[in-house]
Amino acid sequence: MKTNRSKLSGKTIKPAIIAVACIARQGETSQAKIAKDLHINKGLVNREVQNLLKAGNIEQHVSQTNRSHSVITLTSSGKKLIKQVQQIRNQWWQENSHGIEQEELQKLLEKLIQR
Repeated sequence: MKTNRSKLSGKTIKPAIIAVACIARQGETSQAKIAKDLHINKGLVNREVQNLLKAGNIEQHVSQTNRSHSVITLTSSGKKLIKQVQQIRNQWWQENSHGIEQEELQKLLEKLIQR
């Protein structure tokens, strides 16, 4: 069975890591919002959220503004994970961005993050 994973600098990036990055960008979010933002099905998001909860990288609690919804936030462990992912991403950019101006790279990265 083929897994839904990406390769970055020789390391496998699981969908859970991508979900963590999505949570970090939004601060507080829901499983439905992650699925919508990443264009993946809710079942996959639910499985990855359960894995992240077990690993202690996220917390899930009832929304303060809408008691019928739950929201997801990063734990300190999840924030450390984001820093590791950023280091891997930065290393990959350095290895693969020869001949491109730093300012151009920053603009491109900002555009990619916004999507």
